[in-house]
Amino acid sequence: MTNAFHVKLSNISEKMRLIKPVLMMAEELFQAKDRDMCLQKSFCLLESSMDTDMNPFKHVSRYLTNSHHDTEPEAFQEIVSLVQQYPSVKNAINSVIYGRGMNGTDSCRKQYGSCTVDDEKLIAAFQSFGDKKLLNSLIHGKSSRNAGCNAVGATCRAAGVGCGICAIFTFGACGLACALK
Repeated sequence: MTNAFHVKLSNISEKMRLIKPVLMMAEELFQAKDRDMCLQKSFCLLESSMDTDMNPFKHVSRYLTNSHHDTEPEAFQEIVSLVQQYPSVKNAINSVIYGRGMNGTDSCRKQYGSCTVDDEKLIAAFQSFGDKKLLNSLIHGKSSRNAGCNAVGATCRAAGVGCGICAIFTFGACGLACALK
């Protein structure tokens, strides 16, 4: 089955060229800013405890795990091979997959025990990037993204990585979080 965002083997080389700098940026981010694994814990929590429609990183996790089979298997194997070069990014993707397989947050809390930030604070920080929250803020003339940026040290940088990945795979259908400064 194909959709507007289907990635084929015939167009993977351009996507690979575009995604490599984003993965390099993500690798630097995770190595420098996620020593306590709070971003990984956040990704796990988002996948294990939120309705998919409410998850502000749903597009990123969708394309990096191929959960909706938007990418042909041969093309996805090229992405997997590229990600192998970035161990911190691979660990982040694994936290998404781990969270998706869990039924609640206890497993995430145990798996990423070095992160001492409360689950609610992590989820709230990422929720500030959700389309509904940002749209509501725009309507009322406020920007709530700074709250999310300040709540957890690397949240904004993670959103930037997510926007880069989303833009490559969905050609601008990434939501409001990527459009706001």
